[in-house]
Amino acid sequence: MSLVYKKPLLISLLLVALMSSLVQAQVFRWTNAEGNTVYGDKPPESAKAKASQIELPALTIADGFGSPDVNNENTEAVTPATATDRSLNSAVSEETDARYQQFSVHYPPANGSIRARQNDLSVQLNIQPSLQAGHGVAVYLNGKQVASGQADRLTIRDISSGQHSLFVVLHDKNNNMLTNTESVNFTILP
Repeated sequence: MSLVYKKPLLISLLLVALMSSLVQAQVFRWTNAEGNTVYGDKPPESAKAKASQIELPALTIADGFGSPDVNNENTEAVTPATATDRSLNSAVSEETDARYQQFSVHYPPANGSIRARQNDLSVQLNIQPSLQAGHGVAVYLNGKQVASGQADRLTIRDISSGQHSLFVVLHDKNNNMLTNTESVNFTILP
């Protein structure tokens, strides 16, 4: 299978399609006789010497963003998100994430093994400067939104033991996504 690269949108769609269909397969890039860049899983014999293997970025699939009903002003303990009609706007916010110099997951540690106290996990974020008025975060565990709030520390309730992947989305007061953290993989010990 090979495709000829002609437009920037095509390359994005191609990489997503290749990632989903070739989970364990290798992807190569080479130039054909007409000078076009080609991507595929099997370069032709004439291009094997010039073909280079490319690393595909990790693909994260997550549920849509929702706003949970949180009546408690104590933002350190947030209830799991409930389905609502509100969703994260796909348009880029007019406010830019340039206002935040740092946005990352501090705890749980990447590739760490930890014990959850009473099946609860405290997620700690590095946010510099502090969250601005009206801005909030939404925590995703294994692709599902499990908590949200307006603090740098949120609690995930009833987390099971085993391997998990977590990332956090930062949004403005209009629920426009500003940025998100890298995914953090970790293990909860029994």
